[in-house]
Amino acid sequence: MLHAREYAFLSAKDALASGIVSDPVLEVLGRPEEIGFLLCVEDDGRKVTALTGNADWLHMSVDAGPEAIAGLEIPEGMFPVARDGWPDDWGE
Repeated sequence: MLHAREYAFLSAKDALASGIVSDPVLEVLGRPEEIGFLLCVEDDGRKVTALTGNADWLHMSVDAGPEAIAGLEIPEGMFPVARDGWPDDWGE
């Protein structure tokens, strides 16, 4: 089970230019203008970053406060892409 810890937002243009996402990933995300990143931890401590093209949903969820992130219920398909680690781990 994933447990949300942090979140981030980045324009799709900047995410593509920096190599954080690829063109095929943007396609899966629906070619959004902004990408939402939900930094999570698995029960075993493994870090995972879930990506969504529905950044508005993530903005709304995090604007509700820290309690909202701690108990976040994620609708099926909201985060169709996941990467091992958190963004600061990806350069290693």
